[in-house]
Amino acid sequence: MPLESPPAAPLRREGLAREEEILARVQRDGDSAWEEFLEGFAPVLFRVASLFADTYDRRMDIFLHICDCLRDDNMKRVRTFQQRPDAPCRLSTYLTVIAKNMAVDFLRAKEGRYRPFRKVATMDETDRLLFEYHVRDGQSLEETRSLLQGRHGIRLSLEEASRRAAAVAAVLSVNQRWKLLARLASRRRALSIDPVGESALRDGRSSLPLQSGRGDPERPLREEQAKRIIEEALASLEPRQRLALTLRFRDSLSREEVARTLALVPSQAEALIREAVGRVRSSLARSGVDRKDLDHPGWASFWSEA
Repeated sequence: MPLESPPAAPLRREGLAREEEILARVQRDGDSAWEEFLEGFAPVLFRVASLFADTYDRRMDIFLHICDCLRDDNMKRVRTFQQRPDAPCRLSTYLTVIAKNMAVDFLRAKEGRYRPFRKVATMDETDRLLFEYHVRDGQSLEETRSLLQGRHGIRLSLEEASRRAAAVAAVLSVNQRWKLLARLASRRRALSIDPVGESALRDGRSSLPLQSGRGDPERPLREEQAKRIIEEALASLEPRQRLALTLRFRDSLSREEVARTLALVPSQAEALIREAVGRVRSSLARSGVDRKDLDHPGWASFWSEA
């Protein structure tokens, strides 16, 4: 006899009770309840961040901004939430709404409120989307074609996409091209995920250049597959582990700074990072990814020491 699924109503009541428990703790203890709050609501906040970005780094930038805002002033935004019998609303719903507003504010502060060029506004949909994804946002043609098909149902061959993108760029003035270039250049560059690189930066030494892949036509394919596997492994981590890795390796925070952000003691933060790195290494091993497939300084921490 097949097992029946548990009724949805009890699960909802259980989730609501847990939210009320966390809210009561936050209202009582403020910032001291940050770790418990993050464990309960990080998935909700990360889903909101994912709505506003296509890459992992961009999602994490927005997610960290939302976390900073919610923790600010002894978690005032969370503490001021009140249950209203006349207009019932779950804390998770409230957080979704204000997190979306925070994400929009973050993007506007970082990139400014975008106003389309007049010539672009009169283009047909395909050319306008090519401008937005490829020319304005700097996505590759392959990424742009994927976005056009996945989001808008527009199929273009690589040759047609290249031709149309060139025509779109050709109508822009020199001043408009400069504005777009400055906008792309002003975006924050991702930092190395390799903690060993920190001492090299302090000593003024630059990273060694990557070895050329020429002579091995399959290497680009292996590298692309390895990147996909490692990104999937990062995405599969628990939100706190993902946040700890981002703070420690990408943002180069010290163990103590990571601990303060996550409301942990340094030894706990170190254990959290070590566990996350171990999970990523296990995923790489199960997928057969070797260091030679993705021998890049940015991923150095995910290879076991010899």
